[in-house]
Amino acid sequence: MENFLQTKIRNFLQRGIALAFLMTIIGMQSIVAQDIAITGTVVDEQGLPLPNVNIIIQGTLRGAATDLDGVYSINAPSDAILVVSYLGFKTQLVPVDNRRVINIELEVDVEMLEDVVVIGYGSIKKSHLTGSVSSVKADKIQSVPVSRVDDALVGQIAGVNIQQTNPAAGEAPDITVRGQGSINFESFPLVVLDGIVVGNDGDFLASLDMNDIESIELLKDAASTAIYGSRGASGILMITTKQGAEGPTQFSYHGYVGFKSVPESDVLTTPDAWADYVRANNDGELTDRMQYIQLMDSYTNWEEVMMDGGSIISHSFTAKGGSKNTRYLASISYQDDEGVLLTDNYEKLNFRVNLNTKLKDKLGLNVTINPSFTEQRRFPIGVHDAIRQSPWLPLYLDENNIQYVNRYRENERWADAQIGDYATERMFDDFDLLTGLPNPNLTGTDISGTSNQNALAKVVERDERKFENKVYANTQLTYKFTDNLEFSQRFGGDYRVTEYQEWTGVEATRNGASDSESYRRNFVQMHVVTESVLSLNVERDIHDISAVAGFAYENWDRENLVMSEIGYENDLIQTLPGTSTSEAYTAKTRENLLSYFSRLNYALDNKYLFSFSARVDGSSKFGPDKKFGFFPAGSVGWVVTQEEFMQNQEILQNLKLRVSYGQTGSNNFALINNTNNVDEEYAYIGLLTPVSTGFSEVGYNQISIANSDFGWEKLTEINPGLDVSFLNNKVNLSFDYYKKNQRRFNPVLANSVGNRFYQCLS
Repeated sequence: MENFLQTKIRNFLQRGIALAFLMTIIGMQSIVAQDIAITGTVVDEQGLPLPNVNIIIQGTLRGAATDLDGVYSINAPSDAILVVSYLGFKTQLVPVDNRRVINIELEVDVEMLEDVVVIGYGSIKKSHLTGSVSSVKADKIQSVPVSRVDDALVGQIAGVNIQQTNPAAGEAPDITVRGQGSINFESFPLVVLDGIVVGNDGDFLASLDMNDIESIELLKDAASTAIYGSRGASGILMITTKQGAEGPTQFSYHGYVGFKSVPESDVLTTPDAWADYVRANNDGELTDRMQYIQLMDSYTNWEEVMMDGGSIISHSFTAKGGSKNTRYLASISYQDDEGVLLTDNYEKLNFRVNLNTKLKDKLGLNVTINPSFTEQRRFPIGVHDAIRQSPWLPLYLDENNIQYVNRYRENERWADAQIGDYATERMFDDFDLLTGLPNPNLTGTDISGTSNQNALAKVVERDERKFENKVYANTQLTYKFTDNLEFSQRFGGDYRVTEYQEWTGVEATRNGASDSESYRRNFVQMHVVTESVLSLNVERDIHDISAVAGFAYENWDRENLVMSEIGYENDLIQTLPGTSTSEAYTAKTRENLLSYFSRLNYALDNKYLFSFSARVDGSSKFGPDKKFGFFPAGSVGWVVTQEEFMQNQEILQNLKLRVSYGQTGSNNFALINNTNNVDEEYAYIGLLTPVSTGFSEVGYNQISIANSDFGWEKLTEINPGLDVSFLNNKVNLSFDYYKKNQRRFNPVLANSVGNRFYQCLS
């Protein structure tokens, strides 16, 4: 009986499982059968096709994108809903309803098309801007074949002078925003990357990939820069990087190969042309020196030797995508710039990962990590020094010119000169034109113009390299209390390790081994930033209000190690000996900055514009009496074309009058004529330096006087301006007149330095 029941139960279960499996297969076939192939086109309101439109099946990560003709195709369930999105247009939800052909027309999102400009701790509609801000979008710089972001900005921004004073590849140009921003002639603007301050030096820009940049804003007037208070005197360079996008993963590649060269000049002519010039100015006769030059029959074009040109190669690969709640972007880039100078080379490897995710309905997280690695071999001497030697001088001694070397000079390095050695001008002096031999009495024809070493040896026998590893990181938590009010907590910074290696070989100078030197310098900096920002944005009827208030704290820990050794006998070993370094020292410094800031922007009926900001900075660089500085600013604007009396005219699309006034400052300073290498972080303290004495004891000299009033450098600026657009916004002009007056509040330096004053029309 028991076996019978067990058999019945087993058969029932087997049939049930088989039936369930069969129903599952049928259900799956039914589901698959519901997937249909859908095609169509996506156009704008004028019927023009839109490329790269994202089309996603709602609730999934499955999607597609339109091609250059706006055509798409996708497999989707017959009852699905398609989410169609495109930048500058309103997102649409399109039900499939069992249709196989679905053509879609997107509607322009007027609010999104309104230009938005990034400013300190937020953004603002360009139409509401009352300060002087210039914006450069990504498409303006990505196609420029240069290795640095700041080089790509040349000619892009009015009122800004970007000048490359060092032609070496990878070197930072000098950037001056409306004249010098500091009494110490320091002019590089403060760099702010995705809201995090990274400093006012050009090194950081070298590590950025231009293909990662979304936009660059330069804040020029004091009203715009005062929100950064103590570091706004030289302008603010706001860099916004690209973010991930909702949709399937999209891959992109950007690369180029180029070649660089220097145009030839006629400064260095051939020996024949030189001889013709001498005859024309010497009664048709050649001088003894010119006869000697013709006899040697050698010619070197130093411009061609030193400016040998090179190639530049760039590769950048990006992947981005995401869902409704999580978006990501990852990129890797490599660049190799050989520059135009001999031994000149710059390599850069850059990684970037960006993640935006919604942790809860009101809580969002943004994480960015950007490591980069650069290696630069520098051109070791000045370009003028490299090309100023005589064109008759050969690079090396050979079978022909070695006979002219005067070996009779005592204590000269070329007494045993051989074929293949570097040629120098002085070794050919005192030649007897009558005998055709070097004069043993050293009374023949002199030909040299310098006693320096051969310029080629000066370059190739030196090896100067700079290695820099950087890691930039930024984490931001954002909590939305309401649609209008949000709080952001940022924590970020950067870590830099910079190593300088310099080798001066035995043949690099005329003094030989006594000048040979191996130099090492390691610099490490840890920069940490934390910011707490409360933001309010309200639009009610004719009122548009935005406000921010926050607190920031920054810390810098720096360590510097320098070692060098001189007097190497050969070039085989370039490391530093372990016991007898001629110079070695270390230094550690710490700097802190505590800040409170706020800003209020108000637009009434899009006509009358007001902006006010203030910042208080406290710096560890200053004494107790001047530790904190206050930097206020304000600006107003009037959009004339929004008035009723301007509505019936069609000439001007925009006419805005504005004026701004503000104070900024600088705490990035060094003592004027600082010959004692006083560390600027502690310049307000009376410092001592150790010195040797004649009593086998160490003594101390005072190198600075304690000054509790040592404090902020302040800059006051007024800037009236005018913005005008016409010809259907095809022509946009901005006019700015500014006047700057800067003063350092330091009684010791006030008499010797005084005040500085700038005014300009841009």
